[in-house]
This record gives sequence, structure tokens and C-alpha cells, in this order.
Amino acid sequence: AGGAGGAGGAGGAGGGEPCVETADFVRDTLWPEVLGPVCAICHVPGGPGEGTALVLQDPATDAGLRVTVDALTAVADRLVAKPTGQHPDAHGGGRLLDPASPEAGLLRAVAERLTGARDACGRPIGDTPDVPEVPADCESPPPGPRALRRLSHVEYANTVRDLLGVAVDAQGAFAADRVVEGYANHGPSLTVTGLLADQYRSEAERIAQVVDLNQVLPCAGRDRACADASIRQLGRRLFRRPLTGAEIGRALAIYDLAADGGFEDAMRWVLTALLQSPHFLYRTELGRRGEDGAFTLTSFERATALSYLVWQTTPDDTLLELAATGDLLDPQVFAEQLARLQADPRAVETSVRFVERWLGLTALPVVPREGLTPAVRAAMAEQTAEGVRALWAEGADLATLLTGDRTFVPPALVEHVGAPSAGWVDLAGGPRAGMGVLGHAGVLTTHAKPSGSAPIYRGLLVRDRLLCEPLPPPPANLNTSPPPVDPTRSTRERYQQHAEDPACAGCHSLVDPIGFAFEHFDGLGRYRERDGQHVIDDSGEIVGDDPQTVEGLAGLAAALAGREDVAHCYAEQWLRFGLGVGDELPLACFATHVAHDVAALADVIPALVALPHFTTRTGGAAELDVPGAELVPTAPGEPVDMPDPVAPPDPVEPPAGDVTPGAVLEVIPGSRWDTGYCVQAIVTNTTEAELTWAVAHDLEGTLDNLWSATADGDQGRIVLRGLDWNGTLAPGGRADFGWCARLP
Repeated sequence: AGGAGGAGGAGGAGGGEPCVETADFVRDTLWPEVLGPVCAICHVPGGPGEGTALVLQDPATDAGLRVTVDALTAVADRLVAKPTGQHPDAHGGGRLLDPASPEAGLLRAVAERLTGARDACGRPIGDTPDVPEVPADCESPPPGPRALRRLSHVEYANTVRDLLGVAVDAQGAFAADRVVEGYANHGPSLTVTGLLADQYRSEAERIAQVVDLNQVLPCAGRDRACADASIRQLGRRLFRRPLTGAEIGRALAIYDLAADGGFEDAMRWVLTALLQSPHFLYRTELGRRGEDGAFTLTSFERATALSYLVWQTTPDDTLLELAATGDLLDPQVFAEQLARLQADPRAVETSVRFVERWLGLTALPVVPREGLTPAVRAAMAEQTAEGVRALWAEGADLATLLTGDRTFVPPALVEHVGAPSAGWVDLAGGPRAGMGVLGHAGVLTTHAKPSGSAPIYRGLLVRDRLLCEPLPPPPANLNTSPPPVDPTRSTRERYQQHAEDPACAGCHSLVDPIGFAFEHFDGLGRYRERDGQHVIDDSGEIVGDDPQTVEGLAGLAAALAGREDVAHCYAEQWLRFGLGVGDELPLACFATHVAHDVAALADVIPALVALPHFTTRTGGAAELDVPGAELVPTAPGEPVDMPDPVAPPDPVEPPAGDVTPGAVLEVIPGSRWDTGYCVQAIVTNTTEAELTWAVAHDLEGTLDNLWSATADGDQGRIVLRGLDWNGTLAPGGRADFGWCARLP
């Protein structure tokens, strides 16, 4: 549909105007003019809207701004429709806004930024670049900044399974990861909220109780020496690097505190603590500073990056040993390990998960369709999964994925797709010939409507996922209902009339002509000769800088297979999925280099690894090396001394103030970089009576992310208190929590 309408462009930047970043726009414009006077009456902690998805905080502080922007992001798709009364669920209370009012226009402006219709400066996508500036020649794609990346839920479950042999139901155990451009592993979006921290604690305790310790501990003895050896070995596997002396000392201190309950019980508490550490939950991409000022990822960081890229799980013992000796820094050894990982079946399964995310098939289990049984849904997913496995193993190229005739047909799909039999079949010469993955029943079903073929949905699939040209959402005050069913008109005729509306034509001219090429397939992906009583016209067109007319889905698939922008888009999609990066990096430049080196589908992995970003990062002059860098060799065969345990310092009680007598705070430094840091904290009840604790702390920087506790204030001297489940401690009891802060 058309543009923003009203004040939709407010706060934007065009031509030579300065950029107003989204956070600044929210704080300086949206809050004083809309959120504060209109929304914050209800949508604040303690207000009538506290139980909704939109809970705001005053953005005068950095912490409040972060909360408000996150809340707006979570409801961006309905940020205008709700307060204007146009959402199907209406609005629970408060005054409604006129869709044409300045207030609605400002909400529309921020919604378009948060949904990707406008860039971070508020500029319409397509009018100005929506990614960082690409170097003029793009000959040397620049490395990105240093980063800490939280494990996605898929990575967490795979890691626990492979290290400890324990199954994790990540979907049931954790709040869902945020999906960005179709992928749930975008690094900057993977934060730890208070809820998720509590879920991590619960899951760590469960895992530690059910794990078979005999299978994961390296020694048979049941004494402190075995505990020390176990902490070093298990810790290296969990942290994906050697533990420092201080980390070993803290783990042994936990063992000593729990040793009265026996060796096994004490080690389970140690494991519980390790599983909640930021060094387990986060992957470091920080590196060691070199003579040129850039940061080079250590051998352990490279082992980790490679394993999660190819297997979506933690590095195995072979990779860790090569990292420990420094041999992995040898380009030949690294190439050999890359080949080993790619030859493993887990690499093929990663490619299957990529295609599922890329083509939106994660929605297949839930799309509403009459007659779509669980068995047929599973068979549809199996058709695509088996096809991807075969093409990946055979060294097939992208063109074969898009146009190939050979497909796998599970028994439940034989009649559905009109195949001669179950198993591998050749579709050449039939109505599904030359359509590749776009002709798979699951793809056709997912991108359709319960009532029919939906050219819009299928055109959007191609425009967004194969051409990497996402379209903005329609204005909130525009009727986006599909054209009404009319037996006297074919689907094509109804949608052509729909797109004649000037408010809709701008986007529908880019989508509908592509979608019409799918018209021989109904809402369940079944081939049809007629659309009701109407002869089907499945001619289509790819509109844009490189326009092409096509005949039917086979013609569309053939056209896409030969386009350079489709190959470029395939590379960009893998950058998002494989490296967890997004528009915060110059993806166009990165994708240009990756696409250049991709002949077969599987070539994308070595091409990603070859990017300078994979091994090198930029950082400020005051930034420190990655934790434990002193324990990692800088060259193959370089000896490194293993550390002795360092006992944790005695807790120091904070100065008098708003604190609970006998509640002692220990702050344990964690990761630190130029613009921020994270710590773990422990409050211990040193009295002989139960107490509800509050402790004071002189905070460095500005509080950015706090888990398993609350704070009064976010700068200077703050007071920290526990939650319902950890705020009251028995004698000798302790509460674990932590925070991250931003530095000026």
C-alpha cells in the first residue's frame, strides 16, 4: 500500500537534513507530544494498562528510554491501529485518536521505523539507503564492531544437549526470541530481560538436577581435587575457553559452601552457577588487541564462531583442543576443520533450518486451512527438508533449488501433489515441472490464505525473501482487506481491481504481478486447471530496475534463478541467519563478496568465513582484551600456563544508607568493553535470622539491563532489592543477580 500519510514522515531526515535517531525521536518528540500526555496515563507500571504488551517508562533516563523503545518495538505492528480504534481487538480504554491527527502521525512515524518501513533516521526505504554506507569500491568489506552475542534459544538447547546430554524444550522454557527480518538470532536483539533471567535460573537448576554427572565429570574421585579438575574441564566446555584463576576460585567457593551435602550435590550447584554465567549465555566476539589497534578473535572465539555457524551448537572437543594449542590459528588447520564440520550431518540440518526461516516455513504448523491435517503438514515440511538435504549433499546450486524437477514426496502428499508414487520422483513433463522449492506444497500453503491463492502473499514471498526488497506496511488508516469474493470474477481480476486504488498501487504493482504467476495453485498448494469457473491467466512480471515478464510459476522460477540480485539476496539472508547480523552492518558490501564466491549452495559457508568480519573487529582505544585472553595462545604451539585458583575476595559491606543490616553485597566483574560492562552480584544474609534485603552500590555508568533484582535509580548510588522469589533470605542464604551498564 501507499506511503505513511498524515505526519508519517515526522522526525525523518531527507536530503541534507540531519539524522534524528529513533531513540532521540521517541524521547524528544514522541514522548512529550503523544506518549506522555495520551498513553502514559494508563500504560505505565501500576496503571490500568500494566497488563498489556505496552508498558512505558519516562525516557528522561537512559534505562527508561530503553524500556520504552523496547515496548514500542514489541507492538509496532499495531501501534497506530489500537489507539485509533482500527484494530480488530479495539482499544481497551482511554480516548481514541483521529487517524488523521498529528498524534497518530507521530505514532505512525515511529511504527514505520520500528517495522522497517523507514530507516533509523526516519527516511523512507527506497528513497535513501537503509543500511550503513558502503565503501565506494567495496573491495575490502570492513569488519564490524566487537560484540557479545547471547545464545539464541535454538543454540542454547543444542549446546546443553551436546555438552550435558539433557534435552531442553526452549519454546516452552523461555520467552520467545525477537524475530528480525525473519530470523530469531539477531545479535543486538538478543537481550536478557528480568523474565528471561528468571527462566534461565529455573532451567539451570532443572538441568543440574537431571544431568548424569558420571558422564560429564572427568574424574572418578569424589573429593575437592576432583571438583577442581571438573570445574576446569567442564568450565572450559561451557565457557568455550579456559577459566581464569578467579573464575575457578569462585566455582570452588560454591563447591565448598555446598560440600556438606556431599560431592554430587555440591557439583550440581556449581553446574547451576556455570549455566547462569554470562560467559555461558553469551558468545564473545571481542578478541585481543593487535599492533594495528584492531581486535583479532582468539582461537577459542574462532572455534566458537565456526561451530555455531555450521552446526548451531558449541564447539566439540576437537575444536577446543586445537584452540588450546593455537593450531586452529593455522589457516590450513582451520580450513581442514571447516571441511570436517561441513561434512557432518549437523551442517546439513543447519541448512534445513536456514531454508525454513528464509522461506517462512516456521509458520507451516499453524497456518489455518480447512482439511490441512497434522500428517499433511508434517509431510509438507518433510518434502522441503529432504529436498534441501539432498541438494546440499549433492553440491547443487541456487538455480537447481529454484528450478529443479526432482523432489521427495512423502506418502501423505502423493495424492496432494499428483505424484505417481511416494519417494523421490521426477516432475519433468508434468504441471509442476521446473518450479523447484517454490512449487513445494508447504511453501505454497504457507504463503496463501484460507480462502484462496493470495497473490499478495506469494508476491511478497518473492519480493521480500528472494529479492531482499521488503515493502513498508500499509498506512494504519487504509482498508487492507482483500477484495471480496465474487464468483463472476477470477482471483486475478479481483486483485487487479483492488490494486487500482492510488493508495495501494505503489506497493501492489511490485507484488501482485509476481503473485499472479502462482495462480495455478490453490490455498493448499494443489494444482488446478481453473479458478472456479474461470480460465487461469498465470502470466506475471517482475517489476523494477531489471523488469522481466514470465509465464507461470516455472517461468518465474527460471527468471529468478538467473538474476544476480537473487544470488545477492541469498548471500544476505545467510549473513543474517549464519552470523546473526543485520542492518547495523554494511550488508550490501558483505553480500557482494559472499555472493561472488558462491557456486554451490554450501559454498556460502566458506564465503562467510572468508570475510574479515569473521576474525577481526574494531574497537576503541580504551577497550580491554576478551576475558581470559592471557590463557589463549597467539600462535600455533605457543605454551600457556594454566592458572591456579584465586579465592574470591571477602565481601565488603556497603556504606551505611538505605541497606539491610547483615545483607552483604559482592560484585563480581564480568565482561567489559569500551561502551559498557556486565557484572554478576551476590547478596548473602550473614545474620542468624531471616531478612528481606536491600543493598546500596555506587554504580559506574548508567544501568542498562538488570536481572533478578530491582533498582532505585540508574546512576550514581543506587539501591538494589530482590524480587518475590529471592528477596527474602534464610540465615546464610544468598541471592544471585546481575546487571549491565553503559559507559559514557
